[in-house]
Amino acid sequence: MNATRIFLATATAAGAGFAFHVLYGRVFAQDYMAAAAESGRMNEMLQEPYPTYVVIIAALTALLPTLGKVLVWLLIRDKLPSLTTFGKAICFTGLMMLIDGDVLRMPVMNLLVGMPLDVSAVYSAEKWVIVPTMCFLIAFILPPTRGDGPLSSPEMVR
Repeated sequence: MNATRIFLATATAAGAGFAFHVLYGRVFAQDYMAAAAESGRMNEMLQEPYPTYVVIIAALTALLPTLGKVLVWLLIRDKLPSLTTFGKAICFTGLMMLIDGDVLRMPVMNLLVGMPLDVSAVYSAEKWVIVPTMCFLIAFILPPTRGDGPLSSPEMVR
């Protein structure tokens, strides 16, 4: 691959996402939410501890991003640079942690805005445990194909 095009794609996509994040998320959306709160429209929002139905829906919708991780694993597992499932799981974990902005970007940003190191570490530790745990479970439940059995068919990986 051409390093210049990789850099250009990375910088352009990140720039577009960041611009929307700042202009919409940090200006319009926050102002809109503040106005809604000030008018009392958010007074009826549920507070923790949440009712059982909220917890159940949260658990069910957690399946969607996990399914995304499983599908990515199925697409790339045989292309990852290792001969063992454990090595491939480490590579997959690194990739998923790189993609997840909560794992590295948010701790850095929290420190930059003045959050104490210990508070940032406690706040971020959840993702540093969840992402590797999920990735290793996915990798060992759906190990790389070895050319034998139903999981090795090209249709299953595509």
